Amino acid sequence: MLYYEHTMTKTVTTRTSTAANNRSRVKQIAHDSTVQKVIHILHNKKQ
Repeated sequence: MLYYEHTMTKTVTTRTSTAANNRSRVKQIAHDSTVQKVIHILHNKKQ
């Protein structure tokens, strides 16, 4: 029983950290696309 609880706790912890990682990855992607847009706009203004 103890082993089972330990495994479940580990699974939940892993899932939580994975969710946190995914959230920060989404933020990173959003940030990257914003930077891309800004670069694109600046590049177009130069022409």
